[in-house]
Amino acid sequence: DCFVPYPDSGPEPLRLLDLTELLGAPPIGTHLEFPITEADERELADSGVADGLPTGGYLCVHPGARSRDKCWPPQLFAQVADKLADEFGLSVVLTGSASEANLTAAVASRMRTPPIDAAIPLSIGAMAALMSRARLLLCNDTGVSHIAAGLKLPSVVVFSKADIRRWAPLDQQRHRCLWDPEGARAMAVLGEARALLDGR
Repeated sequence: DCFVPYPDSGPEPLRLLDLTELLGAPPIGTHLEFPITEADERELADSGVADGLPTGGYLCVHPGARSRDKCWPPQLFAQVADKLADEFGLSVVLTGSASEANLTAAVASRMRTPPIDAAIPLSIGAMAALMSRARLLLCNDTGVSHIAAGLKLPSVVVFSKADIRRWAPLDQQRHRCLWDPEGARAMAVLGEARALLDGR
């Protein structure tokens, strides 16, 4: 009576919600939320990294992940970002923790369009505030994809190691997930990003 086997299949949010319902919590939906506080907005403003960036006028590219072997190659992030910047007239903001500055620098060095490198000491909340005004996020399968889901920010997420059926965001119309462990599907990633930016 005190235990329930944890499901071994299905999306992670639904597995967790099954447990909360078993414990008696009322269901309130499957959506994620990521509230942004006034302190987050102040920190972002004080950093100066978003100065001059119009809402909806940029895309965020997050090339890092906790495990480096999950990272899509920097040249592919650069290639897709350049194409999107050219076609949609967007600025490119490279996001990441300060420890990922080498990755954002690797992407920036391969781009024709000079990006804004935001891999500086910022809290997760301030980074979310920066992302919240973007038009699109391009990232690996990592925590920022779930922040994007909470912000309802359209995203293209590249998977290479994790179980895509378990960890992909539930809203697969707003969040397009592709499996590309070999780094061979840049055109497919670009196509999904174009579709989202075109409202398809």
